[in-house]
Order: sequence, then C-alpha cells, then structure tokens
Amino acid sequence: MSRVEYAPAPDGAHLAYRVSGSGPAVVLEIGAFGTVFSLEATSDEPRWQRFEDALGRFCRFVRFDARGIGLSDQLLGPPTVEQWATDALSVLDAARMSPVTIVATGYGAPVALFLAAHYPERVSALVLANSFARVVEDTDYSVGVLRARFDAQVAATIPTGDIGADIDVLAPSAATDEETRRWWSRESRRGLNPSSAAAMWEFFRTVDVRHDVATLSIPVLIVRTVRNRFVPPALGGWLADHLPGATLVDIDSADHVLWGGASDGVLGEIEEFLTGQRRHSVGRSTLLTMLFTDIAGSTARNAADGDVAWLDQLGSHDQVITQELHRYGGTLVKTIGDGVLATFVAPSHALHCARAMINRVALLGIPLRAAVHTAEIEQRNGDVLGLGVTIAARTLEHAKAGDLLTTSTVAELLLGSAFRFDPRGTYTLKGVPGEWQLCAVAP
Repeated sequence: MSRVEYAPAPDGAHLAYRVSGSGPAVVLEIGAFGTVFSLEATSDEPRWQRFEDALGRFCRFVRFDARGIGLSDQLLGPPTVEQWATDALSVLDAARMSPVTIVATGYGAPVALFLAAHYPERVSALVLANSFARVVEDTDYSVGVLRARFDAQVAATIPTGDIGADIDVLAPSAATDEETRRWWSRESRRGLNPSSAAAMWEFFRTVDVRHDVATLSIPVLIVRTVRNRFVPPALGGWLADHLPGATLVDIDSADHVLWGGASDGVLGEIEEFLTGQRRHSVGRSTLLTMLFTDIAGSTARNAADGDVAWLDQLGSHDQVITQELHRYGGTLVKTIGDGVLATFVAPSHALHCARAMINRVALLGIPLRAAVHTAEIEQRNGDVLGLGVTIAARTLEHAKAGDLLTTSTVAELLLGSAFRFDPRGTYTLKGVPGEWQLCAVAP
C-alpha cells in the first residue's frame, strides 16, 4: 500500500492523501466511498480493501481526507463547497494528476459538481454514487428531505455515546458481523469528532449546487442503491433528470457505502463507464487464489483425545475457519477431511486469512497447516478444477504444523509487499510437471 502524503492548501492547512492503483483511468475519489472515515481505516476492513484493490486494477486513483476528517487538519466552522473544492484541487496539484474523472459518494457529489462546473479543464467525467445537489426540501425542490425529518435525523446522530450505530443504515449488509461493527465504531470516532460531525450536518443542511448542474456537458454516470435509507434515491433521480446526457444505473442494495454487498455490481458499472469493458468475462476460467488447510496429525489426536473431545475441538475449529473466511472475503468451495479448500480474489487476502486461522486455532491447541497458490482455474457446479488446484493441494503435503506455504508464483505476485517469503527448496509435486520452488510465509 502506498504511503500517506500531505498536500498544502492555500490557507496553510494540511490535507492527507494517498495515490493507489495502476490502471489506465485517472480518478479522484471524494466522499470516502460513503463514510467519514480516515484513509487508514480501509486496510482493517477486508471488504473495503478488496473494493479498492479491484478499483486499482483499472484506474490510478487518489483519495484524500477532507478537511475536518481523519488525518487532515480540523475544521474551524462548517465547511463550504468552495473550501472543499479548493482542497481537492490542492490534492490534485500535489499528486500531479489532471484532468481526472471524479468518483464521488454522498457529500462528495456537490463538491464534484462544483469542480466540474468551475474548473472544467481539471474534470473529464463524473461518477456520482448515492448523490445529491441539495438535500433539504425547498419551494422548487419537492424531492428534498422534509426539514422536520432532517432535524430529527441530526438530533439522533450527533455523537451522544452511541457512535458507530449508523452502520445499520449506511452498511446494513455488513452490520451483522460483530468484528465489523467494532471496527465501524472505532473508525467513526477516529474519523470525525463531535464538533466536526455537527459541522458536517450543517453542510448537508445548507449545500445547494443546483445552479451548477445545468452548465455541465461532460459524461456523467449516476449510480443509486435503490433501498438506501441514508440518501434518498430520489435525490439522485433529480440529478439524472437535470444533467444532460447522464446515465442512471440502479443497484438493488440498501448499502450507502460502495464497498458493501453490491460492490461487484458497482465496480462493474464504474469500470465499464471508465474503460468501455468489465473485468469479469462470461467464461468459466478465472484467475483465483486457492487456500488449502489441514489439521496436522489429526488421526493421532483423535485417538489420543477420544471421539467426544475431538468432535468438540473440530466444532471450535470449524467456527474459526468460517469466521476468518467471512472476514477476509474467502469463498468456501468444500471441506476435505478436517480441512477446507477456499478461493480468494487476491493472494494477499488468502495469506492474511490463512495466518489468522493458524494463529487462532493454535490457541485452541489445534496445529493447523495451510498452503496457497494462485492460478487460472475452471469453475463448475460450485467446484474448482484444473492443474492449479492440484498444485495448491500438493504444496500442502509439504507443510508442517503451523506452516503457511506458498508457491513461488504467490511470492512473485506479492513482490514488494509486507509479506516475507522464506525459500523452502525445490520440490517435485505429484502429478504436476516440472519442479516447484516453495516458500514459507513468515509469521
């Protein structure tokens, strides 16, 4: 992951930003993909990190903490569209990126619309997700939120000790995961203090860039999650009706955050808008990372502990495996004896998951071993087939208790990452042509 840097604003404020990805499109993200969390929150939430990793495959993008949020300097009063737009331009100047497509969610949308209208040379296109030009009702804006309802929402959500409870509204698909709820509560406090939260709500109350909308003549994609309870879909509908030539796409989801349960659909729409094609092909052959696990010496342990005790331990083992697969976005393909075969979209997620499994079941007194390999495989009737699956399975055969082994393929894919790969030697894998270099991932 690239490091956080700071861009100087004209008034001397410091704005934290990070550049990620290596794809051909150039993107500025505004709105923290639907949250008010810091840049540093992403890596601790696997769903969000997977979303950004996938985005980075087809674009180079810069994210920044808006003034008053996370690592950037604090607000001295309610922010204005002009102030946040100036801050965004300062970040683009520091990152040497222009022109860009702006991907904006929620409060980022008015800033994006202002920038496109007043600095057309810096903005080539817009992606507006769960967005608005104005929030509160007006005499000529009947789709707006009723003032009484808005005031009630503000009173209920300004921090009063229950910080983070808004996950049920902003990310309901993730709200049942206790680990995610703890993360959400923690990052809510880190992202926005009570004074900044009050200032943000004042921004929502007063923002109005409707006069800028009619002046735009650039490509615009509007994405709405149609069961969104935070930003009414009608606000995005107003934008679609008033932005000439805008494309409106509805996603069947209740999540306001873009990395929630409908993230694949959202990513597909953004990728097609930016590049003209989608990453996922209609074929069955897919590049995936496979994780095999196994309990070392399980037969001997069963004999020593007896069936009843052993079954209790297996139940605890299975619970850990299920929890970590869910946390790191793994897909369980099948159980094999007292182990599992799971797939991941990225090798880093598989390694993090495997290490967490090994460490957690060790606390239960169960010695786990794991192996990871990345290859193009065939998917059929819920199973995975191909030589790559065999390679991963054969790699596991050379692992000892507590080991996390990978092929050199995985080590090469993650060259330069924080993982450390220690060579274990060259092996002939049964049924696999050639010789294979295996590596152990350091704890």
